[in-house]
Amino acid sequence: MPNSLIKNFNFRTNMVATWANNLLVAKMAKNNISMDNVDVQSIPGFQKSQSKNVNFQLDSLVGLYTQNKQGTVGTFTIYQPADTKASLSSEFVVNRQEETHSNTNRHQSLSRYRADLGVKVNNFYLSQDLKLDDDTPLENVKPNADSTNKAPSSKVCNPIIVSLHTPPCKRTRAYSVEELIKHNVYLTTAVTQLNVCKRMSLFTVPLREGIHNPDAFLAKSVSDTSGNINHNKEIDVTLKPLIIRSDYGIVFNVQRNQLNLGKIYSDGHVQLLGNELTLNNQFKNSRKALFADIDLHSNFDSGNSHIKLQRHTFNFTPEQDLKSYYIPVLPIDLNITHGQLTTSADIHINKDAQITGSIGLSSKGITGAYEGYRFGNVHSNVQLALMASNLKTQAPLEISADYLDVGIPMSNPRFVADFDTAKQYYHIAHGSTELYGGNVTITPLTITSLSNIKEVPLKVTGVDLKRVMAIADQDNIELTGKVDGVIPIALDNGSIVIRNASLDTRKPGGVLRYIEGSSIDKKIKAADASSPLNIAKVLENYHYNSIALAFDYAKNGDLSLTTEIKGQNPDFQNGRPIHLNVNLNDNIPKLLRSKDMIYSSNLVAQIKQQLGIQE
Repeated sequence: MPNSLIKNFNFRTNMVATWANNLLVAKMAKNNISMDNVDVQSIPGFQKSQSKNVNFQLDSLVGLYTQNKQGTVGTFTIYQPADTKASLSSEFVVNRQEETHSNTNRHQSLSRYRADLGVKVNNFYLSQDLKLDDDTPLENVKPNADSTNKAPSSKVCNPIIVSLHTPPCKRTRAYSVEELIKHNVYLTTAVTQLNVCKRMSLFTVPLREGIHNPDAFLAKSVSDTSGNINHNKEIDVTLKPLIIRSDYGIVFNVQRNQLNLGKIYSDGHVQLLGNELTLNNQFKNSRKALFADIDLHSNFDSGNSHIKLQRHTFNFTPEQDLKSYYIPVLPIDLNITHGQLTTSADIHINKDAQITGSIGLSSKGITGAYEGYRFGNVHSNVQLALMASNLKTQAPLEISADYLDVGIPMSNPRFVADFDTAKQYYHIAHGSTELYGGNVTITPLTITSLSNIKEVPLKVTGVDLKRVMAIADQDNIELTGKVDGVIPIALDNGSIVIRNASLDTRKPGGVLRYIEGSSIDKKIKAADASSPLNIAKVLENYHYNSIALAFDYAKNGDLSLTTEIKGQNPDFQNGRPIHLNVNLNDNIPKLLRSKDMIYSSNLVAQIKQQLGIQE
């Protein structure tokens, strides 16, 4: 890591080894690697970040070296004995400049992430075959020419040039590899028993830990390595690929500033077989609830990878909901309390980083809330195909629910569509919902963009105004009748725009009046004969013939509404026609966040103002 600093690096180990009959057995025990901290200074976005208290512990590791009887293949094997432990622990601290939002502006702030990492390794195994050249000796490595095995004249022990009790025909590159291995063991361990200046029969140190039957193991090695070396250059040598495999368990405990983000557990198995990497991994939360089971297969030669997210179903109950049981630190205000959610994925990545595959997402009976918006008994089926950077539905995308309340309560919403982004093809086959006793439907259509849509007409039929007032909790005014019309919705750079929408009441109309005993009724009755409130008596029994609404909706959420009401009160001035005009300008996103949408707007105030009513 450039411009980074590692402080107090320490490595400790105890090693013992045995060399006999072309077999080298070495054991490293009580291994420890530690660093006080690693400061990262030059990686963008991670300045002033560091890893602290890095500590690696390994109980035991055993290494073996053997040759086949022809002397053409040498095999190194390293494994972790059963019932031994290997672990890595560290504290990672990352300081990041992040953008935060307030009501008025945006600004940068420093966020501190802290993660405690724990890794446990079990059943580690490594094996590597080497092709040994019987004719070309190692550079600068020559056995003593004296075949009588006399010790070298120098009193300094030099295991590279020592003449051992080995036939001259074996003093080749294969034999030199053995010499080098013994020499390295001798230099790194300083074990006095490894007297490589003596005959091979004396080069023994019993090593029983990690090998259940050393005598049988060594005897097997003798039989495997006995015999003469075949010098035929035409012989085919088959090498086994490099093998590395291990089980592991990882624990992340993450904290952002003072907020504890909880623990994530990762358990799995990894295997490297030549150029093939296989990884099987499960992710679990702090309650050990499984939320991802992933298999990875990668070929380093071809550059192709295959990632498979195994099919998994999440079951939600009030006791095992999304926010408190599965993801306690979910960064968005979303919770699911009932139902099932099933996920799966099958992804292929080629050497050019192009992605193909499929993604599956289905739900059954999903019920919950998102930022105050409620949804219930949601059923969905989403099957997508990935092609490079494009998406395509493998089957029609379908979503339905019992209810969806986003400030306007909808019943039985249903949506069916399919699309192909490569062809810029988006087809809405069906869209409908029940709304205030009526229906809103989308005429089937095909579009070429999701961010810019010229017009999607929503057809409104039979919306019951009495139910609108009941849900709006208006106890002062009674309004009856049904409404039909068309609302043309467009998208302008991803924002909803409505132009020239119109809604009209059905004939013969209905009533618009204040309710007897309401606050309006009490004020009118309490007024004297000269009070302007007497004008409001027109609403004591107002029967409208028609209500016509025309409105536009801008990108910023502002609604411009014009309402024309025509009717009469049979009990007022002999039932002469009385027309009311009401104009409303308000911000709909704000109203949708109010439980009492109509009362929160100034619609009622507009009507009262025209009638001369002041509360």
